Amino acid sequence: MRRIFNFPTFSFLLFFILTACNTSYTLEEKLNFVDQAEKYAKKHNWNYTVVDKSIVVEVLEKGSETETIQLGSEVSISYIGRLSNNKKFDQATVNKPFVSRLDGMIGGFQMGLLGKTKGTKLRLVIPPQFGYGDKKTGEIPENSLLIFEVEIVDVK
Repeated sequence: MRRIFNFPTFSFLLFFILTACNTSYTLEEKLNFVDQAEKYAKKHNWNYTVVDKSIVVEVLEKGSETETIQLGSEVSISYIGRLSNNKKFDQATVNKPFVSRLDGMIGGFQMGLLGKTKGTKLRLVIPPQFGYGDKKTGEIPENSLLIFEVEIVDVK
């Protein structure tokens, strides 16, 4: 396991900790969710990093492109989203990818995809404060850890 920290990303993280999903989590609850995310990765034997003490990222394959994803980038991704009990709640395929500007995605995607390139394959464990928070969203219960397998299909 490797921990990554840098000031610009930390500032970005601090903004999300303070504003994510308009929840009223205490600092202790937020740290507990991050701890749960890391425990999930350990339990499943991931070779992961914890990005700015917030989300868990395992890069499965690095992309070969040089253009990196920035906050204003339009990103096309295929993914499978699961809950920690392995129940699939959503997916987008390579043929029908999810397309959005990075700054329009949930905080966990923003932090996990920032700086990555087209062709990168990764897994993310996103604590609720960087996902959908304390509100039930579709099939996603409140306060859920979100587990994503992601492939970056395109970056513009």
